[in-house]
Amino acid sequence: MRAVAIVGLGKTPFGAFQDRDLRSLGVEAGRKCLEDAGAAPSQVEAFYLGNFAGPSFAGQNHLAPYVAGAMGIEGVPATRFEAACASAAPHSSTRIPASPPVCTTWCWSPGSRR
Repeated sequence: MRAVAIVGLGKTPFGAFQDRDLRSLGVEAGRKCLEDAGAAPSQVEAFYLGNFAGPSFAGQNHLAPYVAGAMGIEGVPATRFEAACASAAPHSSTRIPASPPVCTTWCWSPGSRR
């Protein structure tokens, strides 16, 4: 087992935004994370997205590649974790097979619009 570190963090304000959708919020958080880490989208080797009920509100079941692609992260595994309000828990206990850097975005979608 190798050491893994969180090297960047990005978040958006919490709330209901009538002019924003799930994808735009996820992209904003992901870009902030990459900026904080000093990494480019081309350096990401895996993308993980934890989410609660996103498909019901965004009309999109493949949220991880949907958000990653909008960030310019392409050609790498993109995985969504769905565990209600504990969506970060499965990711934090999962062995990540890709070598760093890895981009992770957690999105909570009730209240967001399509």
